[in-house]
Amino acid sequence: MAAGGSGCAGTQSAEKVLQDGIRVTAPAPNPNLSPVCGIDVMLVLDKSGSIASSGATETVRDAARAFLTALSGTGSAVSIVDFSTSAAQPVPYTTVTDSAIANVFDPYLRNGYKPS
Repeated sequence: MAAGGSGCAGTQSAEKVLQDGIRVTAPAPNPNLSPVCGIDVMLVLDKSGSIASSGATETVRDAARAFLTALSGTGSAVSIVDFSTSAAQPVPYTTVTDSAIANVFDPYLRNGYKPS
């Protein structure tokens, strides 16, 4: 039954059944995938003033570090792209290891990621 107006407050109308209005096809089964290690991920960070003005800069840095830590040692590579009025790729694809986090990613997060 349909009701008029926003918020469903109105008079009900007669039910209208649409024959074959929606057709749902059963999804195909997922294919078997061979197990592999490592994925390439582009981490996109908002570097605009709204991040700074909302006090979220450290939250973004901490989230990026947690994300990188979770991928460390998996064979995955991460590139960081940041954007504000324009976009840049300050960190090219780099295999995520504890050493790369300490020597590549964290220096960018500490010194290069400065929302404004």
